[in-house]
Amino acid sequence: MSLSTKLEVNLAATLISALDLTTATAPISKTWTPLDLTSGTAVNQADTIFSDTRTLAASATENINLYTQTDAVGTTFTNARVKLLCIYNRNTTAGDILRVGGLAASTTWTAPFNTSNTATVDVAPGGVLVLAAPSAAGFTVTNTTNHLLKFANVSASNSLAYDLVVIGASA
Repeated sequence: MSLSTKLEVNLAATLISALDLTTATAPISKTWTPLDLTSGTAVNQADTIFSDTRTLAASATENINLYTQTDAVGTTFTNARVKLLCIYNRNTTAGDILRVGGLAASTTWTAPFNTSNTATVDVAPGGVLVLAAPSAAGFTVTNTTNHLLKFANVSASNSLAYDLVVIGASA
């Protein structure tokens, strides 16, 4: 089995200002390709993928094991490093915030959080969190330590759905 992955970020924005005799515009159009991975475990390579749509009840939390996962065809695998993490908060209601990280335990995945086991990132309704590391090192994952990523629904009244994609390297 092989895996290829490409992440592209497209930005298009235009600033418009109506002046007395004309309208000034300042457009920007930019595309970045921070990841273009082939199959393998070295720099610019990945060989594992996990994806899921998950739901958290109001005020609920869950911990995702980034070390041991099962792919879409039912194969269990291990990640030594994460090359790409994408999280999309599917909710659109104000206050339906998905808090990521902050397990505050020795098993917390700390690689992208400057080794802090209490650091968190809030993904706003309709928001996306993308962490990309195409280097050979990626974001390190270690079994029994540095492998659990916490997800928390900040809303006390609404359930929250989110999409999760983890692309990694087994070695």
